[in-house]
Amino acid sequence: MKKSLFFVIAVFIFGLILSSCEKNPAAPVIIPDEEVHKIPYERLSGQIAFRRIVKDLPDEYYIIIIDGDEHSLTNKALFYPYIPANLQFSPDGEQILFSYYSYRYPTLSYQWQLYVMDLSSVVMQNMSPSYFDDSFGSWSPDGQKVVFWSNRNFQSGLWLQDVGADTAEFLFPVNVLARTRSAWSPDGQRLVFSDMDSSGRAVIFSYDFASLETKTLFVSDEDSNRVAFKHLVLAQDGERLALVKAQATGIDEIWIFNLIDQSKKQLTMGNADWHPCWSPGGNQILFSRGHNLYIINDDGTELEQVTFGENNFDEYPTWIQ
Repeated sequence: MKKSLFFVIAVFIFGLILSSCEKNPAAPVIIPDEEVHKIPYERLSGQIAFRRIVKDLPDEYYIIIIDGDEHSLTNKALFYPYIPANLQFSPDGEQILFSYYSYRYPTLSYQWQLYVMDLSSVVMQNMSPSYFDDSFGSWSPDGQKVVFWSNRNFQSGLWLQDVGADTAEFLFPVNVLARTRSAWSPDGQRLVFSDMDSSGRAVIFSYDFASLETKTLFVSDEDSNRVAFKHLVLAQDGERLALVKAQATGIDEIWIFNLIDQSKKQLTMGNADWHPCWSPGGNQILFSRGHNLYIINDDGTELEQVTFGENNFDEYPTWIQ
């Protein structure tokens, strides 16, 4: 009798764990917002998606859509109790790829896992289940493949997987401390990624899928303990790379690296600026600063605030193609 009761209790607890870890996000709700009329829609053609955390509701995470043509700001989805991180929308804007710190019952521990959510049905699934950390995913331009960082098989590296497939393919090893970020070229032939070199310096590399060759693009003058390159994103011309130069001092700046002539341009300074994304025309960059989103021209001019919620944290903007 006691054994049976223990078994029932154990199954009940296990069910609670699974339900808390695998529950789909709630359906979207419309959030009235006074800031809607302040948004500079004239600079925001098409749609922009981003994550919003509401300060008074710390356990709720919203996916918000700004429609530059319709002059609207609406809530697309509500995550609860998920904490979606490292978000990236698919090129068509219909799916979202993100990392979630998930409890893995067989290992009795938490790992970062990679999830895909369909924004129409608000249904999500673990894209590539494993008992290791999977994170920092990056969509291919056609939305058919994803490259992500993982420490599978106890080796830090980048992996490639077809969306909807059951298994991932190991590409190449990278330094575990870098938690490597990557970005696809618009033609899908190359991958640009951040890592460390043998001297411990932060480096930007490119990887050619056809030749399987890796080439050094940029090397930082500073040690990777002081500087890291994060949130890489290539413009549609495939020649300009926007990224965050994250510094140990807490200052995070947005730079543009030109892959053709090796020139560099600093766009922002003195703040904590994150998550840059290019406009479809390649002449503007949208990014997170403090609580809100900002936009700036690719030459560093016309910095302008885009969202205005004082009790929100707006992050991971994506300009839907």
